[in-house]
Amino acid sequence: MTFQTLMIDCLRHGACEGPQECLRGHTDVALSAQGHEHMLAAAERLPRPHAIICSPLIRCKNVGKLLAQDWNVPLHIVPEIMEMNFGDWDGVATQELLQHSRPALENFWRDPRAFPPPGGESLDDFLARIDQGWQHLLEKGMTLADKKQQQEGESPVRLLVCGHAGVIKSWVAMRLGMPLTQGSYLHRLHLPYAGVARLRVDIDQQSGEQFEQLCYLGA
Repeated sequence: MTFQTLMIDCLRHGACEGPQECLRGHTDVALSAQGHEHMLAAAERLPRPHAIICSPLIRCKNVGKLLAQDWNVPLHIVPEIMEMNFGDWDGVATQELLQHSRPALENFWRDPRAFPPPGGESLDDFLARIDQGWQHLLEKGMTLADKKQQQEGESPVRLLVCGHAGVIKSWVAMRLGMPLTQGSYLHRLHLPYAGVARLRVDIDQQSGEQFEQLCYLGA
């Protein structure tokens, strides 16, 4: 069998402006100065990628653009890897939600599949969307691999994803085969601001079969 290896570093964005404790989904807020600094520092500790994949939200995209310019690598904006849309709760401070919507919020935390946020995205729709984003990412990686193999021979293609905690932790859970029925996996995986999940994907170039491995998860 002939394999192509993709090494995918998924970098969570740094701390943001606005309330620190909230369901920050599609609300498009900038990084704080410290969050920007921490995210850049985390990226600089990683191997230089062959391409950068970004959520279109500015807390991911702005740093992705800077890194792509500094490293002179392609930047791809992928809408499918945005964070979950929390609807009426999106961007609202948790303390405010607890004051006005405690039972509904606690139900969502306990079982997000059965109790989606009002006006927001269901867990099933979210997982289906980010799985499309993952497939898009793999396609980008394999296209790069075909080009790179002609120039550099057989070595891993490295991708850097600038993304969100909910998306990255869901990808990790999918790759590890964790149960996704209730969303409890989100509380069992810790990924701090500017944290990294490194995933390795070996793809059989004849059959298309994939072998996936979590190599690292943390700060």
